[in-house]
Amino acid sequence: MVFKLLDREAAVASIPEEEWRSVVRRFALLALLVVGITAHAVQFYLSLRQFESGPPVARTTYVARFTEIAATEGRPYRDFPVEYPPVSLAAIEAAAGPNGNETGAHMVWLILICDLATVDLREAGLRVLAHPTVAAKTFLITIGDRTVGGLTARDQMVGPWQMPVADCAITLAGFDGDGGEAMAIGERTPLALLDAAAAARMAVGEAITNLCAAPVESLERIKLSANWMAAAGHPGEDARLFDAVKAVGMELCPALDLSIPVGKDSLSMQAQWTRDGKRGAATDKSVSPVSLIVTAFAPVADTRAQLTPLLSRNADTELWLIGLGAGKQRVGGSILAQCHPEAGRVGALPAFAGDGMESGVPDLDDPQRLRAFFELIRDARKAGLLLAYHDRSDGGAFASLCEMAFCSHLGLEITLDGWGADPFRTLFNEELGAVVHIAVEDRAEFADCVARHGLIDCAQRIGRPTTAPTGPPTAAPTAAPAAPPPAAPTPVPTG
Repeated sequence: MVFKLLDREAAVASIPEEEWRSVVRRFALLALLVVGITAHAVQFYLSLRQFESGPPVARTTYVARFTEIAATEGRPYRDFPVEYPPVSLAAIEAAAGPNGNETGAHMVWLILICDLATVDLREAGLRVLAHPTVAAKTFLITIGDRTVGGLTARDQMVGPWQMPVADCAITLAGFDGDGGEAMAIGERTPLALLDAAAAARMAVGEAITNLCAAPVESLERIKLSANWMAAAGHPGEDARLFDAVKAVGMELCPALDLSIPVGKDSLSMQAQWTRDGKRGAATDKSVSPVSLIVTAFAPVADTRAQLTPLLSRNADTELWLIGLGAGKQRVGGSILAQCHPEAGRVGALPAFAGDGMESGVPDLDDPQRLRAFFELIRDARKAGLLLAYHDRSDGGAFASLCEMAFCSHLGLEITLDGWGADPFRTLFNEELGAVVHIAVEDRAEFADCVARHGLIDCAQRIGRPTTAPTGPPTAAPTAAPAAPPPAAPTPVPTG
């Protein structure tokens, strides 16, 4: 017996250290899996328990009942049918029970099944592109004449296929020159649900990154118009409005030498009504979050030097991302989080408020980084290094890259190596920044320009355009790609 025990000890002692580490890692992963499943089960159980409280409600009110319960988890101002794809009114009808409580329980199961079955990168991308904030606005743009007067140098539509992806608007000052004015808008209202000051700073930052597509000479030439909206008098909203105004008017704009000579406010962003229109009936109230809509405008010496998201079809080009988050990938309040509000419960994707190490909302942490970004784009444009430009905002870099590909009728090869460990946070975070298109032969010069402006930690190569599939060749020959249609003649006189 003693010899057997000594043999076992010798056998254990002979196990290499690397194998021990492998065993420990496996046990650690197993423990994490058990903890995750347990937490998931507890959250799921609590969700079901919500529907066991209170008296049964009539079947005709189950939509309102489920909406009320879904909104109690810290996500106010939600539009239920839009914000819970693929759960819609039709899905609620399909899951309807004899009363609202049973219907709610059915819906919890349906959300779980849909989330586990469909939450992947492709599905997340489709949901983001279908969100009203990201989706094309052609139906609104084409109802009017965009070139009336003949002084429009840049309207919403870009490229020969006329996709509405322009970053800014540019008009000519007259018929006999190339000078004019550029305008761009920035707004990040959903972020105000979590951090009103950050939402205001991001609105200013987005307006500036949009305006960078126009050849503005200096940041000091830019003037801002601020449109403030809030539900004055509603508990907590006055304080949030104060925080937002202080962040922009007393901190950010003075740090960047920006002025706000004009603006307006709407401080009655709330409404209250009786459900049945009868005196004494129960009342409902709608309250909008603090909102700042920033319009940036500046004179332009030569409107012909503008940049658009239209990619060059020349070979040997590449895409760079300049991210002012400096490596941060905060997703709170993002379109991705809005499209997956249930994700925080099952742990597959970040919740609306963000979670983990990158919790919180995107923010302009360093105003001087925005100045350096503006000067980088200006200098690179003057040096002829930039072929295309598109800012990163709603939908993250994924939406920006898709818009560049759509308007150019090109494919993209995107490399995530070194960009971020989590593809969801990497592609869908909405930190300030832009995607630029340069020639491979200009890489060293562009990298030097980035270094001169102190943005080495913010810039990286992420991919390249492509005109051919990268998969294995098919047996049948494919037809040659059709030539792009000729570009529409510009409505702007040449003088």
